[in-house]
Amino acid sequence: MNLFYTDKLTAGLITLDEEESRHFNVLRLKEQDKVLVSDGKGNYAEGTAVKAGKKKVEIQIEEVRHSPKRKTYELTIAIAPTKHNERTEWFIEKAVEIGVDKIIFVNTKNTERNKINLDRYKKIARSAGKQSLTYHLPELSGLVKFESALNETATKEKYIALCNGDLHIRQIPVNKNSNYIFLVGPEGGFTQGEIDLAQKKGFKPILLSGKRLRTETAGIFISTALEIMLG
Repeated sequence: MNLFYTDKLTAGLITLDEEESRHFNVLRLKEQDKVLVSDGKGNYAEGTAVKAGKKKVEIQIEEVRHSPKRKTYELTIAIAPTKHNERTEWFIEKAVEIGVDKIIFVNTKNTERNKINLDRYKKIARSAGKQSLTYHLPELSGLVKFESALNETATKEKYIALCNGDLHIRQIPVNKNSNYIFLVGPEGGFTQGEIDLAQKKGFKPILLSGKRLRTETAGIFISTALEIMLG
C-alpha cells in the first residue's frame, strides 16, 4: 500500500493536506482504495479513501497503531547547508532512509548558504519516507547560529568531524542506549575559533576518513557508520 503523511493522525475521518492529496491523485488512486497513513512520529494506520478530490482527499481511519523505532540510540546531525542546494537535499533524502532522528542546519562563519527553505526540506523528507516506508521522520530544525547548535542539546556523546581528528569514528564508545550528536562543517571547514568553542562545550574531534569528504558525504558517512556499529 502507498504511504501518506498527516500532521495529526486519529481514528475516524481525516483529511490529507493539499500536497498529499495531489500525490494521491498522481498515483491514480481512487475512492475505496486502501492506503497507509502516518504522522511521521511512529503512529500509523490503514485507511480507506472515502472522498478523492483533486485538492482534498478524505481517509477513513479505523485504528491507530504505534511502531517503535527499530534502534534504541538517537542520532542528531548538525550540518552546514551546502552552497549547491541539491546536495543538501540529497543528504536529507539519504538520512531519512538510513534513520537519522534529527537534523539541525547550522550557520557557521564559512557557511555559503545563509537561507534555507525548510518547507521544501520537509517535503524532501516526506518523499524519502514514502519511498522507504518509514513511520519515523527526522525532526528538521531551521538554520541556527553555530553557538546555538552547541547549546541546543544535552546529548552525552558529542563529536565534531575534522580532517585532523585524533579519534577515528570506529573508535568512539559504542552504546546502543546513548544519544549522539555530530557537527559537520561547511565546504570551507570550521574556523579554529569554532573548533575551540565546540571542544569547550564537550565536543570531541573525530576523523571520518583519510580523505577529505564533502559536507553531505560526511553526514551520510556518519549516519551509515553508526547504523553499522549500533544498528
